[in-house]
Amino acid sequence: MTHPSWGYCKDCLYYKDPDEGTGLCTRYAPRPKMLAELKGGQNADNATVWPVVSDEDGCGEFQQVEEEKGDVNQD
Repeated sequence: MTHPSWGYCKDCLYYKDPDEGTGLCTRYAPRPKMLAELKGGQNADNATVWPVVSDEDGCGEFQQVEEEKGDVNQD
């Protein structure tokens, strides 16, 4: 069953690197994320990451992936 007004993430143009039920949403720039807790007053390492989404997730910014069209001989 599909979402009523959009499709699944697995069918979206912005869905990348699918891996066993999850992938990355590349609709917007990666978001900052703290990689380690602050310890002993030292700064933690930071990185930017794409949000991880499920194949079955969906959102209002869904863009259907267009099927690649093969060469059609029109003689």
